[in-house]
Amino acid sequence: MIIEANKGAADYIRGKAAIDPNRFRHLPNDVKAKGFTVAFVHNFDVLESLKNKIAKLPEGADWKKLRREVAADISPYMGGNKKAARNKAELLLRTHGFQAYAAGRYSEQMATKEAVPYLMYMTVGDGNVRDDHAALDGKVLPADDSFWDSHYPPWDFGCRCVVAGVTGQQAQSIKAEDEKKPPAMRRVLEGKALEDARAGRVAVDGRGVVDVRPPQEKLGKDAYGWTPGEIAPDAAQMKQRLQPRAFKQLELELEKQGLELKPIASRARVNIDKAAGRLDGKGWKLGKALPYEPGQKETRYEMVNEKTGETVVRGSSEIKKMLKG
Repeated sequence: MIIEANKGAADYIRGKAAIDPNRFRHLPNDVKAKGFTVAFVHNFDVLESLKNKIAKLPEGADWKKLRREVAADISPYMGGNKKAARNKAELLLRTHGFQAYAAGRYSEQMATKEAVPYLMYMTVGDGNVRDDHAALDGKVLPADDSFWDSHYPPWDFGCRCVVAGVTGQQAQSIKAEDEKKPPAMRRVLEGKALEDARAGRVAVDGRGVVDVRPPQEKLGKDAYGWTPGEIAPDAAQMKQRLQPRAFKQLELELEKQGLELKPIASRARVNIDKAAGRLDGKGWKLGKALPYEPGQKETRYEMVNEKTGETVVRGSSEIKKMLKG
């Protein structure tokens, strides 16, 4: 029998949309949080299979057996290099498996933050812990602080850290123990120490200030990034960031992969419809996506001409060409 938390973790993984890696890298970060991709694997069926296998991990599947199966699936895409495939399989299991567990923990911690208003960062304490993760070990911050948006584990590839709840009374006890320490060295972060942590700076005794900025701040937007509270992308925010044509391309891709955007303001909806209505300059408007049929390679959509009433069916690749034109 699967306990509810593990079932939720499995559902979290299965709920991700399999997305081609070339398309994935161009998506906004809040959409990436709902996606699943594997570098070099461009076969949608293989991506779906990999995702569903990894989802078995929180349901109690054997780690080593799953790693062998995942490695076997991705080995052909890595030139048959079995060692590289094994290492990649290990990384995939850790990243997506730990993300799923963490999403469940985060939801529970947010639901109980009034009773347990603080969170403590904890590493596994072995020799493989990275310096920036080790710098956060034992630090306590408010549960609803923005720091956790970018630092809730796993906040980098291979991260094995966890976050534990801390009651108000426990936080006061920790403060009392650290009272004689310099403010920057205290475990409960407040004032300037808290502001510094949000900015990616944490003081460590004997090591000075350690750079704990998340990967995307250090390496750019294509680096690893994940926020446990991002359950679904917000269409209105995306519309503000993207031009109508780019937004429509994104909307098409997400619809193809099974992702839905939250409803957006009617005015924005009208603007998007107008952009779609000018797909080829002749009044065509994008209609509904049609169900998949055996052997079908891409999503097909109904196109309605608002001037003549004519209805045709076009594949997503044809529509994308029209969008580029």
